[in-house]
Amino acid sequence: MGRFYTGKLWRDDLLPVPRYLELVVQAHMELDSRLGTDRFLRNLREHTFLGDGTQLGAYLDARKDRVTTGQEGEL
Repeated sequence: MGRFYTGKLWRDDLLPVPRYLELVVQAHMELDSRLGTDRFLRNLREHTFLGDGTQLGAYLDARKDRVTTGQEGEL
């Protein structure tokens, strides 16, 4: 990495790609639906963090466009 990129290894200014994030949330929701649980989506929201330390669930809840929140029925 140091040969071609000399910037910080961890960056706090990058955000998830909205469409990819939507697909990830949908996949977790589908798995929960098939298994009759909420643990996979809850785990994603509570234990995934952005580069700046923001919890993914908090990021999804704060999104202005509300396209993907990971809350039941909002996709």
